[in-house]
Amino acid sequence: MKNLDVADDTIPCPPLPDSGDYPVVQIEVDPIAKHVAPHYVESVVAELRGLLAGLQCPDHRVAPVVHVEFGSDDDAAVAVVPHDCCPRLHQSMAHALRGVPIFRLVVPQRA
Repeated sequence: MKNLDVADDTIPCPPLPDSGDYPVVQIEVDPIAKHVAPHYVESVVAELRGLLAGLQCPDHRVAPVVHVEFGSDDDAAVAVVPHDCCPRLHQSMAHALRGVPIFRLVVPQRA
């Protein structure tokens, strides 16, 4: 099992109606990737954070939690694997990431 490191830098999403709470986008990165190319990882995480800021599940009112995998393919794409919430959040994430070819959304298959 991989040890995961939740990125310290998170951006608050817009507040929930009448709650005062801020759902926070969480981005997990393999610690090995952070040691191999820390500046690259930081810049990719910052760009991803900016793209996902403001998204939340319309059904559960939670922000995305994703794991980022570097060097997963020969095409240099960065795999963005969401923790399984619901298809509507996955669709919102796919729409947000559509304009940036480096990111590839990899949705976990349900059993």
